[in-house]
Formats: sequence, C-alpha cells, structure tokens
Amino acid sequence: MFIRDSGCKYYIIRTSWLYSEYGDNCFTRIANYLKDDKELKGANDIISSPTYARDLVHFICHIIEKENVTYGIYHFTNEGVCTRYDFMYIIDKELSTRFHVLKPVSNDIFKCPAKRPYCSVLSKAKARQEYQILSWQEALLDCITNYRALKTDKNAE
Repeated sequence: MFIRDSGCKYYIIRTSWLYSEYGDNCFTRIANYLKDDKELKGANDIISSPTYARDLVHFICHIIEKENVTYGIYHFTNEGVCTRYDFMYIIDKELSTRFHVLKPVSNDIFKCPAKRPYCSVLSKAKARQEYQILSWQEALLDCITNYRALKTDKNAE
C-alpha cells in the first residue's frame, strides 16, 4: 500500500508457483523423484497457474523496455490452471523412461511449513494487454527441453 499511495511511478508484479530447470523448486524436485521407482504423490486439491521463471523474466524485461506501459500492479503466471498432480503427470510423461505410479492425494498429507491456499489463480487481464502469455503446458514443455539440454551438457563435461 505504501508504494501505491506514495504517488511514485511503480510496477508491482505478482506471481505464483514459480519453477525452473535450475535450483530447488517443484519442477526440479519432481524430476529428481522420478529417478526412483517409488510411488509418487501429487496434491489434486490445490489449483494454481504455474509460472515458468524464464517467462516471468521475459515479461519483466518487456515491461521495463517498452515505452508507455501503464504503471501499477500486474499479475503474471502462465495461462490455464492445474493441480500439482497434473503438473507432475506431464513431467513424468515427458522425462521418464519407465512408468511411475502417480497417486492423486490431498495436500493435507504433506507437512509443508507454508499454508497454501486451495486456489491461487491470479487474473492476468492487465498483463495480457501488454504481453502474449504461453499456456502452462507449453511453458512446462519448454522447461523440460531446457532441463534435458542442461543434463546433456553436464554429462558431456
């Protein structure tokens, strides 16, 4: 509220469920779990719009570089909604060489320190006016492609 009420020019960009092929996040954790033959559990009662970090960076650069972008608050995630289970299913389908048992479960079984809302879908109407947003499926497939390339590069070293 302070920034908004100060009268200065500002951009506040809100996002949710950020992932990438780098670091420790939901994508890399799932990719690592797929190396085991264990049953995998994915929450099917929390709905959100995943955000590929690369797409968020491109959006931020676009906002900064383009002239005459309206100041204010922007919500940015990839288009569409899914559950963690849906997200995990696509990663397994694309990365695995063997079939995994994926079990849809309630988020309550996970001992997460952060309390997560059951629906964290953000309205992207303002961001859509400025930028073409990929679907979460397209973005996830891009991330998987980049993840494979990273793994290939590391194996070549």
